[in-house]
Amino acid sequence: MPKKRSHGEGTCYQASNGKWCARSVPDPKTGKRQSFWAATKQDAIQRRDAAEITAIQRGGTPTKDPTLAAYLRQWLAAKTDVRAGTLSDYILNIEGRIIPLLGGLKLSAITPTDVRQMMDTLATKNAAATVNGARAVLRIALNDARRDRVLIGDNPAALARAQKGQKPDIVTWSDDQIRLFLRSTKEDPLWSMFLLAASTGMRRGELCGLRWTDLHLDADPPTLRVAGQLTQIDGEWRHMPPKTATSIRLIPLADALADALRRRRKEQQRHEALASKPWSNPLGLVFTQPDGNPWNGDVVLKHFTKGLGRAGLPKMRFHDLRHSAATLMLEKGADLKAVSSTLGHSTIVLTANTYAHVTAKTVGKTVALLGDLSS
Repeated sequence: MPKKRSHGEGTCYQASNGKWCARSVPDPKTGKRQSFWAATKQDAIQRRDAAEITAIQRGGTPTKDPTLAAYLRQWLAAKTDVRAGTLSDYILNIEGRIIPLLGGLKLSAITPTDVRQMMDTLATKNAAATVNGARAVLRIALNDARRDRVLIGDNPAALARAQKGQKPDIVTWSDDQIRLFLRSTKEDPLWSMFLLAASTGMRRGELCGLRWTDLHLDADPPTLRVAGQLTQIDGEWRHMPPKTATSIRLIPLADALADALRRRRKEQQRHEALASKPWSNPLGLVFTQPDGNPWNGDVVLKHFTKGLGRAGLPKMRFHDLRHSAATLMLEKGADLKAVSSTLGHSTIVLTANTYAHVTAKTVGKTVALLGDLSS
């Protein structure tokens, strides 16, 4: 027997063959309905909503107000004219930030207050730049909805003001502090990730998304290719390309760092051999839990925070490992352009401005070398 749908679910039911059917409301002119079949309930509803949005875009009469989630997914599917990195950014914001908070609202019912509340919620765990990025993507999508007459009226994301976030102060560790932290976390399952972060300045998402195919440990010198980041979208882990081309970069590795990554590979192989349940690492990630699952970024942060406590070091952000690595590179005499390339910055000016406190010191030392010209 077909399963009875829940109250408020809409015209969507599971047939005796196990498939789901989502039906449109009757056409106001003909009285006929359309049926949309799929293997899952969610897919059937998405197919129905996408068809209704397409009909509206073609000038049809809106028979149903789509949800924001339905519209945004249809909008993403049509975004074939943007770069891969931009599309990756759209997907990350829509699936990871906007839909979980606003996706169930009807498109016509979204207000600037709803957008502001979404931003306030995101701000509890993210920097202002991240929050404003989610708002910007929503604003772009809803501008297109107005253009296509799917959304009639003002764009609520445009009416919600961007957040003014004070840029956090850069906190950096000395060489001795980094060594203390690494000694104190030697037994942590994420130790090799901490080492790589402190040595290369890689971002947390890049570290979580590092794949074995990105490593060339037998090359001379050994190298690491940063090619993307790990993102969880609708419960599924995906390896997403970076937003900008400069984020894709090749980093030479010191022999000690290459040895640590070889030990990490043996450790992962040992976990696979000892696993009592089927062990799977479909993305080929370097940093996985003992059962093969990826490390969630929030869990990585918790391990890092515990490590700070064990080392007796003051609280700092995981991202400050990146700042520490860059600062030490510059203080040890690394070329500014080389540091900029290692970090994946878009321009050398960004690197110079971010680490002006270090470059000023370096310039001072350089000028001091010429201090005896008059003697």
